[in-house]
Amino acid sequence: MTSLFTSEDNESLLPPPSSRNIMNTNSRDIPISSFPNIEPNVPNDILVPGQFEYINNNHEREMYVNAWQAITLTENWDFVKADIESFMWSENPKIDIISSKMSELGYHGHSGSSFGFIMRKMQYIARNGEKNFKEEYLKSR
Repeated sequence: MTSLFTSEDNESLLPPPSSRNIMNTNSRDIPISSFPNIEPNVPNDILVPGQFEYINNNHEREMYVNAWQAITLTENWDFVKADIESFMWSENPKIDIISSKMSELGYHGHSGSSFGFIMRKMQYIARNGEKNFKEEYLKSR
């Protein structure tokens, strides 16, 4: 599987050096107030790939996380990145593999349209990275 992130991208995902000493602690035991400038349910500069924590609508976030996981677990990021005329009408077996994995992971709420929509969003992420997707997503809100 091809990595979606360069080492420069990964470095930018790390918290500021002053807060890295807490990284060896179980994060569930650290009150949110211990993290500077972070409030619950408010988008921030920390990006955990594939978690879409900056999406406040739970149903929408569930769709994104499920698609990300399905594509990752089936190792189909290169396929999703390619030029695909239609995710909804494609007869490529990789579409069925991804769709089946989405169901296996517990998401059964897709219509043909919502499947095509979320796959186009995943294609954007595959081509441009989640950091760029997050910026565009938040601008549109």
